[in-house]
Amino acid sequence: MHIGIIGFGHFGQFLAQRFLRAGHQVSCWSKDPEEVVAMQMGATFYHDVADLCDAGCDVVILSMSIVSFAQVVQGLPLQKLHGALVVDVLSVKAYPKEFLRRVLPGACDILCTHPMFGPDSGKESWEGLTFMYEKVRIRNIGVCDAFLGFFAEEGCSMMEMTCEKHDVYAASSQFVTHTTGRMLGKLDLKETPINTKGYEQLLNLVTNTTNDSFDLYYGLYSYNPTAREQLARLEDALREVKNSLFERAKVGRSTTLIGIQGGSGSFNHAAALELIEKYALPHPDIQFLITSESVLAALNNGDIDFGVFAIENSASGTVLPSIYSMSKYPHEIIEVHDMPLVQCLLTRPGQDPHTAKKIVTHPQAILQCAETIAREFPNLTWDYLSDDYDTAACASQLGAGLLPDDTVVIASKIAAEKYGLTIAYEGLNDDRDNFTSFVFCKRRGA
Repeated sequence: MHIGIIGFGHFGQFLAQRFLRAGHQVSCWSKDPEEVVAMQMGATFYHDVADLCDAGCDVVILSMSIVSFAQVVQGLPLQKLHGALVVDVLSVKAYPKEFLRRVLPGACDILCTHPMFGPDSGKESWEGLTFMYEKVRIRNIGVCDAFLGFFAEEGCSMMEMTCEKHDVYAASSQFVTHTTGRMLGKLDLKETPINTKGYEQLLNLVTNTTNDSFDLYYGLYSYNPTAREQLARLEDALREVKNSLFERAKVGRSTTLIGIQGGSGSFNHAAALELIEKYALPHPDIQFLITSESVLAALNNGDIDFGVFAIENSASGTVLPSIYSMSKYPHEIIEVHDMPLVQCLLTRPGQDPHTAKKIVTHPQAILQCAETIAREFPNLTWDYLSDDYDTAACASQLGAGLLPDDTVVIASKIAAEKYGLTIAYEGLNDDRDNFTSFVFCKRRGA
């Protein structure tokens, strides 16, 4: 047979070597000049694809990425393929099948195929490797049988099925395989002195999948709707496995771990106590994780069972760090809990707030109290330690003598009691109906 290959890349060259070894004539073209490679293996390279289409090939194989498939085919002088058997070897099948039926002249035969192997997995032998095909439009039975017979003689397991059924199966097999290989590739797995057989198989999987172009992998996803379903199922499966581990780790643990955004004595702490009572959580153990990011990361890692963090205040608005963190970590909201907030100006015992110079607190507290501070305490400017210090942490620093003598803080009445501070002004918040909404959440699927 005289076989033309349009797309003389890695896979096209792989096929050409076998065709030539079996005594067939091979002509080829690709957008990248591969004349030297073709000459070395005994194929004829055409710089103009129109010349290849005019060369009288019995079979023309389309061997390019699915991303560029339509553009390349539409750019061919299709009338020159009159009487040829046009074969695609793409990894997704329903899309090229319908495209070729629509654009190729009626005088062209169409055979859609998928060799379920490549230059790595088929390097040594094709014995037992699956070759899927569908005879879409065949008039010259002799050429089609001769082409399929070549793969059968090479030892392939010939599998005839529709392109549509292939894509359903491929989403479960090929796409999942490639996705797993590329995920493991991101882990940068290395050889170890104690490799198990299973681990070696994983290393081989990484090599075989990442050696293929990303265009091939993207095509598996983009042109096969079932692949999207499989990707979602993979994510759900990983979450279920993680949750199974976390639930097993809870066996024998009597406490319920609740991670909160604030420190001890914070408004988050007060909200958590209300939620613990409301949901009758057994043997609660509160973890003071300070930031919403830390809460959601701990929840995602199975370090806590529930999370509490502020998301919005009626006066100061949305708590943006919480929104950003919620976008990063999967979670399930149980309730958005509204709680009134009474902000207090706290001092050390005996300290006069009118002679102090600076308030150290969380920026959300300043936003809620700015007008009252300006009116009642014009002597005070404000600062905050960092987002890792909430109002309770600032109160703790003041009570421990770790802040300058001319410093006061804004925090809750609970913080005043806990850290031995004096309430110099209760109800510092500008809005008398000041309240904050707290997210009460758990791991997704838990």
